[in-house]
Amino acid sequence: EASSARSLGASEYLVKPVKKAELKAAILATLGKAQARSAAAKGPETAPGAPPSGARILLVDDSPDNRLLVQAFLKNTAGVVECAENGAVAVDKFKAGGYDLVLMDAQMPVMDGYEAARHIRGWERSRGLTATPIIALTADAMKESVDRALEAGCDEHLAKPIKKQVLIEAVGRHAGIR
Repeated sequence: EASSARSLGASEYLVKPVKKAELKAAILATLGKAQARSAAAKGPETAPGAPPSGARILLVDDSPDNRLLVQAFLKNTAGVVECAENGAVAVDKFKAGGYDLVLMDAQMPVMDGYEAARHIRGWERSRGLTATPIIALTADAMKESVDRALEAGCDEHLAKPIKKQVLIEAVGRHAGIR
């Protein structure tokens, strides 16, 4: 359905029930795309090498509090954050839309972050796509957790509680946004 909607010209695709934050992110992303098209018609306004505006970040975490905190940390970056509450929803959203970065909680119900990362990597490989950066977010900083995240296909591991500056630097490294 998402592919069909995109082929008809829809710039965003939401799955019901729609959460306020997801609707807001979709509206902002759509407005951002319209502004980008308008700006492209006028010519470049940003200096070469500037971070891309409107980079799309998929934030996957079952905790509304954690999602709110990460969104607050990234509020003043150039990124547009969209959320998923578990790995299964994240995989569906990932397949439906082009994301520049995935922030993936490890322990979640329905499908955990490790399994979701494996699904995303398999889907990308099956289509010959370049791997989208995935940063694992876990409450465990043990070497086993780091190794498990990397084996699942994650590019980096950040331990919770996440510090704002550490998150922003990681997002900058992987998505080129600040």
